[in-house]
Amino acid sequence: RRGPACATGSRRRRRRVKVSHRGVHHAFDAPFVGVLASQQTGMIAGLRRDRIQLVERGLAGEFSITILSFEKLQDWSDCQRRQGLQEQLDRAGIKWLPLRCPKRPSVPATAFDVVHGVARGTAVSMRQKPEIVHVRGYVPGLIGLALKSVTGARFIFDMRGFWPDEKVDAGAWRRGSGVYRAAKWIEKRLLLKADVVVALTQAGVAEIRKFPYLRGDEVRFAGIPTCT
Repeated sequence: RRGPACATGSRRRRRRVKVSHRGVHHAFDAPFVGVLASQQTGMIAGLRRDRIQLVERGLAGEFSITILSFEKLQDWSDCQRRQGLQEQLDRAGIKWLPLRCPKRPSVPATAFDVVHGVARGTAVSMRQKPEIVHVRGYVPGLIGLALKSVTGARFIFDMRGFWPDEKVDAGAWRRGSGVYRAAKWIEKRLLLKADVVVALTQAGVAEIRKFPYLRGDEVRFAGIPTCT
């Protein structure tokens, strides 16, 4: 069910190096599991080659990194792009765990994705004992919360924007609807449980701090633009 098979080259063994790192990860010198890609945009479609090079130069030599992503069938079927991505990740010593993404995202399909992601992430975590789980987006955030509970790892929620409200602004959801309230409930859980919350701008951080349930809560924030 993964699509056509592609020939694969040799895979390099990952090195695990203990070195301090600047920035938001400075206190987290440990094996690292990342749930980085959202349900709609996987590694093949959404992560550019230059972005991987930034990760390779900045983190891959210092951390043991595993990326769990959801890939669309049409992207997975592109053997040339998939092999190129795999080779670059192998050179960086980054392990990639791609999962299938449904053609038409829905509540049942998303629930299945979360369960599948938690199962795969837990299996990896039991072997690697990660101390950091990084997620980008709300749906991967549910997977990250489960892995934090199972492993006790520090949890970095890279929320980027206000997804439920963006859906309302785009006309996809109605404010006050069941799906909107559910997404806001997820947002609240993610913000309250995160050890670090990443937003696009300091203005976004300031807006999050106004949320009533975060008043008096010592959440660590970082404003990191998309181009970083």
